[in-house]
Amino acid sequence: MPLFNTIAEIEKAIDDQETILKDTRSQMEDDFDYIHNEISGFTAKGDDYHEYIDPAPGNFHRKILDGTNRALIRIAIKLPEDAPDSDKDAASDGELFIFGALHAIDQQLVNMQEPPLREGLAWHENVRGWMGLRLIVHVPNGEKNVKFDCALWDPMHMTWESGSDGLIWAANKRWLTRAQVFTEYGEEVANTVDKNGAIAIDFWDREGNSIIVGGNFLKENVKHGLDHVPAAIVPVGSMPTILEHNTSVANTTGNTIKHRGESVLAAWRHTIGPHNEEVSFIMDIARRARDAGLVYTTAEGTKTIEDPYGEFKVIRLKTGESLAPIELPHAPPESAATIDIIERGRLEATLPQPISHGGSNAPESGIALAVRIDQTRSVYSPRTEGLARIYTWLCRELILQTKAKAGKKQMKLAGFNDSGEFFRITTTPQKLDAEWFFDVRVEPRLPRDEAEEMQRAQLATLEPQGGEALLSYETAREDILKLRNPAAEHDKVIREKAERLPPVQITGLANALLEAGDTEGAQIVLQYGVEQGALPQPEPVRDPADRGGEATPTTGGGDQQGMAELAAILDEIAQALMQAGAQEADLEQILGPFVAMIDGGATPPEDVIGQLVQALQQIGAQELAQRLIQLLQATGAVPAQPGTAEAAG
Repeated sequence: MPLFNTIAEIEKAIDDQETILKDTRSQMEDDFDYIHNEISGFTAKGDDYHEYIDPAPGNFHRKILDGTNRALIRIAIKLPEDAPDSDKDAASDGELFIFGALHAIDQQLVNMQEPPLREGLAWHENVRGWMGLRLIVHVPNGEKNVKFDCALWDPMHMTWESGSDGLIWAANKRWLTRAQVFTEYGEEVANTVDKNGAIAIDFWDREGNSIIVGGNFLKENVKHGLDHVPAAIVPVGSMPTILEHNTSVANTTGNTIKHRGESVLAAWRHTIGPHNEEVSFIMDIARRARDAGLVYTTAEGTKTIEDPYGEFKVIRLKTGESLAPIELPHAPPESAATIDIIERGRLEATLPQPISHGGSNAPESGIALAVRIDQTRSVYSPRTEGLARIYTWLCRELILQTKAKAGKKQMKLAGFNDSGEFFRITTTPQKLDAEWFFDVRVEPRLPRDEAEEMQRAQLATLEPQGGEALLSYETAREDILKLRNPAAEHDKVIREKAERLPPVQITGLANALLEAGDTEGAQIVLQYGVEQGALPQPEPVRDPADRGGEATPTTGGGDQQGMAELAAILDEIAQALMQAGAQEADLEQILGPFVAMIDGGATPPEDVIGQLVQALQQIGAQELAQRLIQLLQATGAVPAQPGTAEAAG
């Protein structure tokens, strides 16, 4: 049964929460005006007095917003160290699914002329101190593709109630023009709203969703098919919900909840007005000094004199007459002390100098730089931690809702992973695991002494004689060098190490020449490899047509095209085995006979072929094994024997 059954009940619940959030909303409004230079924080005495508005709040907001937008977001699915390779492969695909879904969400928002998701969340963190998000995964009627419908809620206009199991209900108010109502809900509904538009209430509870426009249901508690409210509401900062000292007052959390969401002005807000007022006072004195009048003393007291500061002139005065400037009020020394006190508070509440603007002229050691950087953490950490919390919720929600509501739809996704590499992936909801544990980290891009970090990593992984290294390579990459994907970096190092092996390099060069049609050049390269000892010496084989004659050398187990294909597939096999952790010695032992075959050596014995096929099957590369056998059979190097076919699976 729905929690609320009528429009009146829904609106009453929202009104009650808006009353509790009254102080919070007023604070959000003031912060918005400070950041956008709309208010000064004090009232000038009149039209003849200055009302200075300091641009510093807006500049500070933009600097923190830029740092948050450029922060590194690392999203990883954590598995036990002894997890099988199949689980690791599935988790890797799951991470790509998340990145692809996030890219689709960004595209949807950009199409609506909104900023990408992270930029919108970062803006709300800075200005509102809260973040709100609603997600629905569904397949629209008449369409085949899964849609990730993610709406960014403005904390100024969202209300909610929470229980021990999370949100009980959540609502968001937004403005819809008549054209938007017509597009989303049809002409009949559009005719019921004012020509300028109307406020729409988007209301969600644990069972369904209702939309109210103009006091009427556009959607009346339509079931959403989930067991929870598909929304996340996250405050910035670490403050929990607390009661004020007078707990007998109704809605007692109303005055304390405004402190839970920390905007960028949280520690600075109440000194902006006094600072602007003090500067305005000094500006008033400066203007009066610039436009000061003169006292013209005469016996009658009625005489005047034209501008004495015009072109050079001689001013003639009678005895007893005088012309003197009015004595002006001076800014008391306390004004300078007041501004210094306020300025010190601003520096403590914002980013410390000189990190925030310009930097220091003096060279600084890595330790000194690290200390300065650490002083910025109190500003960035509440925002980066807030983003990590809401992205963790979003990752889990994407998995849960996709499995629950996308059926068996095949999803084709593309985007960039957290290493900045482009990818495409095709997956289904059945390949996703609702029990995956997401580790989301958000790190601002701050100045780093990368040379010193590299030295620390090398020292930490150095294995002394008779001892052991302090850290593993993976830990050093992750904790010291702060790489986004240490495992992927490990794979790259192994791959590059394997690519530097002489047999792999020479075989690759020969294969490239064959693909370019330079058969003679490929043969020269392979022969060079033999002469240098990088490739085994080819053994003479008998001509199949001469069963009783002398052994004669051959140039391989098939034609040149077949050898080119064999070289290509051997390269794929080497890559697959290296990614599975094969060592250099293993590669040379397993692949050596096949590399020799390319240069005219004998066909590898069946047990050697079976050993390679078995190794490929163990790492899940059955397709490669099958292709290898088929190629060897097609080139005549291996007859279609039952034992070989069985080994290939």
